[in-house]
Amino acid sequence: MWYRGAQCCLCTHRMLSSVVNACAGIGRLGVGKSLHGAVLRFGHGCNDVIAVALVDMYSKCGFYEYSRKVFDMIEQPSVICYTSIIVAAAKYGIGRCALTLFNEMIDRNMQPNSVTLLGVMHACSHSGLVDTGLHLLQFMQRKYGISPCASHYTCAVDMLGQAGRLDEAFELANKVQAEDRDALILWSSLLSACRTHRRLDLATRAGHRVSEFNQDVAGALVVMSNAYTSAGQTDNAVDVWSNMRQQGIRKDPGCSWIEIKDIPYVFYAGLVSPAGTRADEVMMLLDELEGKMREKGYNGRLGSTRVFDAHEEDGEDGKGVMVGVHSEMLALGFGLLVIPKGMTIRVMKNLRMCCDCHDGFKLISGIMEREFVVRDLNRFHHFRMGSCSCNDYW
Repeated sequence: MWYRGAQCCLCTHRMLSSVVNACAGIGRLGVGKSLHGAVLRFGHGCNDVIAVALVDMYSKCGFYEYSRKVFDMIEQPSVICYTSIIVAAAKYGIGRCALTLFNEMIDRNMQPNSVTLLGVMHACSHSGLVDTGLHLLQFMQRKYGISPCASHYTCAVDMLGQAGRLDEAFELANKVQAEDRDALILWSSLLSACRTHRRLDLATRAGHRVSEFNQDVAGALVVMSNAYTSAGQTDNAVDVWSNMRQQGIRKDPGCSWIEIKDIPYVFYAGLVSPAGTRADEVMMLLDELEGKMREKGYNGRLGSTRVFDAHEEDGEDGKGVMVGVHSEMLALGFGLLVIPKGMTIRVMKNLRMCCDCHDGFKLISGIMEREFVVRDLNRFHHFRMGSCSCNDYW
């Protein structure tokens, strides 16, 4: 019904771009496609504001190729248009493509803004182009007249951390002057990298810096607890959760969702609860797949892990509680049941994908001969025939 009213007088490019942006935020591809059709019918296809929104929407819904098609149809792309497609390429880890777009923009005598440069740095970070990203950080003031802000430095710290250059990352982090919120993000990023590369010494120092902030530190504290657990220091992990309880800090639950015929189905770890999700069949399929994965040398736990859950009441044995299959695995299992073979399964997740699930998705893509796209908190992963587009660099 909204199309009729919109066609009369309300369908401005600002309204359409706002609704498209809303679809991007929650990953509603079906509705986003319908809006794209409305954009074309109402004659707004050449509007830069809407084009940027569509580029962002398709990229956040797992369709970079559609984002690129929309961008390529813009006759005279502005800096904002270029920035949007560069950021989209960064999310997919297509670093060299992002650099090509950036150089093309410079060749057109366009002046990048702070967000453009941040997008290029993120692209370098997700593609292992560390020295290129650091060079941009070092010379952005001289070449483009833009002073690096806290976000640029945070990206550089994350870039070094992902590459395992943790001592350099720690040295840079100590030099950055940032407001509390920005500093929390910076040190949380470094903490996560320290845990990934099993540098408990630096993880402990980064964790102490995180604990100094009075903001939303739950996620970082969970990373700290997991770092202790990975190092076999379960007593320290228990202490982290105990302190969280005492301070009333609660972790947001991880969830994943998948869209089937424009209807989103949301899954939480250990709970196959959404109506119509065929819980028993999902678990039977995942059990069958786990057996096949073991035959191929899989040593993970299919998303299951022993953690110290701050939501549990006191009285457990102090060794943690078993959380069931991770939410992205449940969404994948449901998708395998209901999405026809030949169609890509797209899963959205509100947290970073864990290593066990990442390895699991790779193996399942080969076993089932299916393609999966996962959008997690940091980036996109495109799984195909036993490999991932991130090349295990994420």
